[in-house]
Amino acid sequence: MPSSGWLTLHFKPLRRSGPPDSDGPSDDHPSSYSDGSESDDEPLDRDPFHKALENAVLKYVNNRMPIRLLQLPEMKLIERSAIVRHVLGPVVANIAKEDVVNLTTQAMGTLASWTPKDTVEALIMEKLIEEHARYAILSHTWLGKKPEVLYSDTKDPQKWQSMRTRRGTGYRKLEGFCKVAREQHGVSLAWMDTICINKDSTSELDESIRSMYRWYRDSYICIAYLSETTSLTDMPNDRWFTRGWTLQELLAPARMKFYCTDWRPLTRAADGVDKRNITPPSVLDPGEPLPEILNTIAKSTGIGPRDLITHEPGVTGSGIASRMVWAAKRTTTRGEDRAYSLMGIFNVSFPIAYGEGEQRAFLRLMEAILTSHSNPLDVLNWAGIPISSAIHSSSVLPSGLECYLKHSPQLDWSKFAPSKPMILTHVGLRVGLIVIRAEFISSEQALQELVANGSVKFRCLLSMTLVSPGAVNQWHFMCTSLSSCLAPTVGLI
Repeated sequence: MPSSGWLTLHFKPLRRSGPPDSDGPSDDHPSSYSDGSESDDEPLDRDPFHKALENAVLKYVNNRMPIRLLQLPEMKLIERSAIVRHVLGPVVANIAKEDVVNLTTQAMGTLASWTPKDTVEALIMEKLIEEHARYAILSHTWLGKKPEVLYSDTKDPQKWQSMRTRRGTGYRKLEGFCKVAREQHGVSLAWMDTICINKDSTSELDESIRSMYRWYRDSYICIAYLSETTSLTDMPNDRWFTRGWTLQELLAPARMKFYCTDWRPLTRAADGVDKRNITPPSVLDPGEPLPEILNTIAKSTGIGPRDLITHEPGVTGSGIASRMVWAAKRTTTRGEDRAYSLMGIFNVSFPIAYGEGEQRAFLRLMEAILTSHSNPLDVLNWAGIPISSAIHSSSVLPSGLECYLKHSPQLDWSKFAPSKPMILTHVGLRVGLIVIRAEFISSEQALQELVANGSVKFRCLLSMTLVSPGAVNQWHFMCTSLSSCLAPTVGLI
């Protein structure tokens, strides 16, 4: 049997009536399951372990798996209640009580004595269930003028049958994905955004967008389909590298495989995987050479090879400004999606509101970062046009992602973590400041003369960009005497 990830397991099948792939419980009745037939069989008698296992499956499916999946090979859409039944069969057949007890005992021996046993047991169960809840997820770009297969198409039997008969471009992509997922990666569940999200439901669309990073992260394999690529040579020119949503689809998955336009794998990796996330980053060997495909992706995206395989959501590792730059040259059909598609990358969440406009959506992204990260100063590391006064009164906030293309990568904000909260209000950004008496230097020559004769005691790390009609001027401030520094104060900027 497969490893749990950190302990080797040896499962003993449990005895139960019905075939080994029998369906499991519904969402409403997680404590009972049947063989999937239409008969009214009496539910099996179960001990507390079986009930705990079934509840653990229900919790796993509802919290770590998509709302809807394709069941393979039939390509049949199933909802969460059916997903629970699909997963429960192999879980009950392969996970024995002795396995959980033994692994919990082993784990307790390595943890602090105050760690609750129930918590450890629940984590063990979740890890074991993960082995039987595998699904593939597709990363791709929409076909544009050629029709994709949508969720609404499956609700119209006549239209669905017509699409299966004609096998248009969209259907062939769906079919190719499902075939690769089942035959090359051995999964019986798959997710594709076009067909698995009911975009007519605003609540479902909101949940899907806010959960999407997690769904890609928790997938067994992410299959990236590059429809304009035939080899590694032309891979960098593929449209896939220009779209906003594919950024999180590149960073989030633990395991990823790239395929070209005719569904051939772009590489022949020995383990069948092109990209594998390594966490924590400390276990990464700095001297280990990276695969050619990762170096190609790094050059195409501007994301360092190490960031590609050690990415963690939030601002661990690369700072806020650097992550904004990754997205700055990418586009989305809806302007608001440029901000929504970054929620998972920054580990923040806020409701979607199509129609609010790109700048207002970006403002809400910045607000979420300011209120959730311990050192959000890098939000201010930008140059360019400030946010419209119609959106917010503070000109210290950028108007969009493009402003971060001119950020200063040399700044080390770890030394300047704010001791008090940075609060965004209707009159500006409340932030602790150090006020320094400074001189305005109008030319680079004058600046060099001051530096040469030793007059400059302190050079400000920041520069202020002021926007005037027809010009963007960079002002550099110098302090010629450290004694002129005043005490820290609070400013609204």
